Amino acid sequence: QPVPPRQFIAIGIPSFGMVHLFFAARLLNLRIPINYDLVWCYEIGKAVAEARNAIVSKALAIEDTDDRQRRCKAIFFLDDDVLFHPDVLNKLLLHQRPIVSGLYFTRSVPPEPLIYRGRGSSHYIHWKLGDKVWCDGVPTGTLLIHGSIIKAVWAESPEYNCNGQVTRRVFANVENVNLEGPLLLEGGTSDLHFCDRLIREKFFDKAGWPEYQKMKFPFLVDTNIYGTHIEDDGRQFPLGGIPAQ
Repeated sequence: QPVPPRQFIAIGIPSFGMVHLFFAARLLNLRIPINYDLVWCYEIGKAVAEARNAIVSKALAIEDTDDRQRRCKAIFFLDDDVLFHPDVLNKLLLHQRPIVSGLYFTRSVPPEPLIYRGRGSSHYIHWKLGDKVWCDGVPTGTLLIHGSIIKAVWAESPEYNCNGQVTRRVFANVENVNLEGPLLLEGGTSDLHFCDRLIREKFFDKAGWPEYQKMKFPFLVDTNIYGTHIEDDGRQFPLGGIPAQ
């Protein structure tokens, strides 16, 4: 019998090139999931949405060019200003969900948890540390996305030229100014735009996860998988860093 294709996890890190020593130390101590290959996809010097699109392009290109017939099991997006537990990837994989995120907070005082139910309603507050929280908006700083979801979105995303590289607009920043009538400013980040698009365009159905398409809150945040945002000067949000796990 033929050997089934070996699966890999693409670790996507958008960056402008300089990272904090604390982040580098955590990355060196990242625990590798047993029986998976890892493919490191760095993208340096691009805006966040463009960097993520380039990372997706690189990860999926491996399936077309690798003579070992490897398949992309998932993409793990990891932002270079988020400090994480060394076992973050193993913990995320245990859930076996189409999309699952760790917990971290905004770089603000007070820091706000990046968990959302609805838009225009601030962050979701009805949970405690250790809960598994279902929501309709998650950040992309410690986010595991199943390969089937990424491939479904990629197939229906328009091509565009990003600094000389042809990729597809899987992620996009949203900015709109309406000057007709009352002034209306609309904005958003690529993570929430991505979440909204998955639900609106029924990508859970298209990727083979129909039970999640029926859910009002299809994204999972495991608050046991806890990280902190870090500034260039070492200041962390929340103060005190990552608690014992």
